[in-house]
Amino acid sequence: MTISANSIIRHLKPSDIANEARMKRGPAERRTGKKLAIVIVEGSADQLLYTTILDISKCLVITAFGKNNAIQALQILLTNNTPGVMGLVDDDFDSLEERNLRNVNLAVSDTHDLETLLFLASSLDKLLNTLLLPEKREYLVVLCENVRKEIIKLGSPIGFIRWLFQKENVLIDFRNVSFRAFIDHQRLTVDVDACVGEILSRNKGCRMSKQDIQKRLPELMKTAPNPWLLCQGHDLVKILLLIMPQLLSGYAPSNRDEARVYFDQIQQKIPTEARLIEQLIMCYEQDEFRKTNIYKDIKQWENRNSPYQLARS
Repeated sequence: MTISANSIIRHLKPSDIANEARMKRGPAERRTGKKLAIVIVEGSADQLLYTTILDISKCLVITAFGKNNAIQALQILLTNNTPGVMGLVDDDFDSLEERNLRNVNLAVSDTHDLETLLFLASSLDKLLNTLLLPEKREYLVVLCENVRKEIIKLGSPIGFIRWLFQKENVLIDFRNVSFRAFIDHQRLTVDVDACVGEILSRNKGCRMSKQDIQKRLPELMKTAPNPWLLCQGHDLVKILLLIMPQLLSGYAPSNRDEARVYFDQIQQKIPTEARLIEQLIMCYEQDEFRKTNIYKDIKQWENRNSPYQLARS
């Protein structure tokens, strides 16, 4: 069942998430006859990734529908002395703000969020390999380098704008923002002023004016943060879907009709943002996960919380 953001999910409290975790664990442990860890994650995409990459015969992955919900639900469980619980959340802008949320029961993503982790990993290479014609796959390395370069180039200005809003404690809803309004998908350029205008047009009543943003933004953009910590993954997903035809144009059939069929097939393979994220998750490798800091934190947590386990053997 699809639940809208304005219905049940919007009103879920951290205590609801904590109660759900406890209520699910009891029956699951009786059914399996083993101790099961509880993993609190932010959203549905995180749940899909972690149920794919962790050993779900040893743990329950619970979605908290938001970072604050996840952290607070974890704290409720720990305060109530619930054993074997861990939280896995996104870094967002914490590293750029020199905030460290990591602790013995909470691990934080190596990059801005889950999607940026997938774009930086070989998941992107494997997905693009399936989109190339067999005779063009010798150019995969060049294509992957170009895709990462372009999405980071186009995503960074949006990342700076998001970062500025976060610094000013301004809540902005990006869900209805049209990236076509400020990204030229053929020239692969972004109009920063148009981007600010589009965001404000979708967020009436924002307490920061366009003039305020234009005054503050250039100074922030003079900094040189790690782009994989700056860019928001959902932005990169939207950008990739928007510019994919242009990025693949040099690898398409030269015949116009065949090219049209080629791009129609790509559209069918990754028609939506959700489908693109799913494809990247399915391409994510266990060996790459084992190289992340979040995996190291999980293993250290396991050593402190025996017999509870999360990682695959």
